[in-house]
Amino acid sequence: MFSISHKTHNKLVKTAASFFPITYHDDEPESQGHPWFVDSFYEKDKDGKSFWRARVDPGLVNGFVPYMTTEFRRAEPAAQERIEAEAREKKNKKPTGDDLVSVYLDENPSLKLQFRSAIPGAPEFFKKLGCTDPVPNRAGDLDATNTRLLKSCDLVLVQPRPSLTNNVGLQPFGSGTLITSTPGLFVPANREPFVIAITQFIPKPTAPATFKSVFFNTFEDTGRDELHLARVFLLSPPLPLRDPENLSTWQPFVQYKCHYNLVYMTKRFPKAKTNYEKPLILQTGLAFGLADSIFNQLLTGGQNLSTNMLAHLKERELSGKFYNI
Repeated sequence: MFSISHKTHNKLVKTAASFFPITYHDDEPESQGHPWFVDSFYEKDKDGKSFWRARVDPGLVNGFVPYMTTEFRRAEPAAQERIEAEAREKKNKKPTGDDLVSVYLDENPSLKLQFRSAIPGAPEFFKKLGCTDPVPNRAGDLDATNTRLLKSCDLVLVQPRPSLTNNVGLQPFGSGTLITSTPGLFVPANREPFVIAITQFIPKPTAPATFKSVFFNTFEDTGRDELHLARVFLLSPPLPLRDPENLSTWQPFVQYKCHYNLVYMTKRFPKAKTNYEKPLILQTGLAFGLADSIFNQLLTGGQNLSTNMLAHLKERELSGKFYNI
């Protein structure tokens, strides 16, 4: 995530206002928190099962409110009414009960939290409360020193985006082989941002595609960018616990990673005049045969080919970035 100056922010808002419904009202009541503020709570469902859930105060991404996926029965009446109206308009089946639906953050949805059980290297704050790491004894084994347990769950903002595809074809051409590398573009039907709860957020590597992944058509663009919003910790009562499965007496803490409304931008699409989907055609003197055989031969003498293929994709890379405002 990147910070920008107020002058740049004002220019962005002025430009975005011509595309998105962004307005400011000085008479609005003060918020109880900040964008992406997390309110976690413990509850039992209709089957008697209990778990922790969380609500997230609305934050904006390019002026739009993200959504959560939750059961229809858990949505507020106003949200249910909107969802039913959309279903009637699209002539879809009316959702009921546990049907999963999209509920926007300003409609007050909640999300079930998914915790991981053990956290090595707990933050210093929790170490002082008893969540210490095991220490080696004289025999070389590890002895537990903790007096409390700690769990965590991550809340992540997901922004769908167009993604690159690529198809490499081989065909005989005279005494050699004709190789075509055809880039394409997949645009998701729904590009609205949404919030999910996962056990642990692991940033996806941004390493570029390799020649091997492109040549064998295993190259894959994720089609989404993610931002870590917050981590929810659960701290247990002092050990021993009467019922380790009962989390009702555990105490929640939230570590925030983002406090701001956001602007999300991807790299611009190539203009039409650049013939975006025009294949890269390469003629080689390599005899036509199995792809593995051709690839192995290219590794020793096809540096120019691999460079051209990778450059063809690198020029069209579409991963985006989040900016706070």
